[in-house]
Amino acid sequence: MSKPSSLTPDMGDFGSVERMHVWERRPWRFKIEHRCNVVAALLRGEVSLRSCWFGLRQPHAVVALGRKSPGAGMVYVCPAWADELESACAS
Repeated sequence: MSKPSSLTPDMGDFGSVERMHVWERRPWRFKIEHRCNVVAALLRGEVSLRSCWFGLRQPHAVVALGRKSPGAGMVYVCPAWADELESACAS
């Protein structure tokens, strides 16, 4: 029996099968907003091209992307998290 790849959805670092199913059930507007947030972060110069590519290829696994500058924090690209953070900061 062969050993499973470290990149299979249920074994790897890029999210679980449950996350993939949640992503698949998201409305199309949510998916577009997520992708627009990823591309906008690249265009603003906040994230690297590599991070942008990862965010577009593995959207089910990406809530935030690391900023280019070390120790500069994260850029939240998931619309659900961004809304949650805005409401928390407003109160």
